[in-house]
Amino acid sequence: MIISRTSCLFYRSAGSLLTFTSVFTIILTFRYFFHRYRRHQKALPLLPLSPILIGMLISLMMILCTGIPLVLIQCFTCQPFKTYIGICKINAFICFSVGTFNM
Repeated sequence: MIISRTSCLFYRSAGSLLTFTSVFTIILTFRYFFHRYRRHQKALPLLPLSPILIGMLISLMMILCTGIPLVLIQCFTCQPFKTYIGICKINAFICFSVGTFNM
């Protein structure tokens, strides 16, 4: 399959945006948790939503560590997603597992 320069530029731009978004999300999430749990004041009690937030953090890290690198490889090598059938199935399984875990 022949990829045009425009498509390749689009794939690399999308990969760069995905990389930036992933790094920003990790920094923001960990900053929130460290800021919240480092303070040992009684004015900031643990909320009942804390297990949900912790579960979402675990899910986020699973997606960022397993699913995102597969997509980034495809973006920076300028290959469309449909050429990697095996990677597509692995990524779908990871996303399904994480979604089930969150529920």
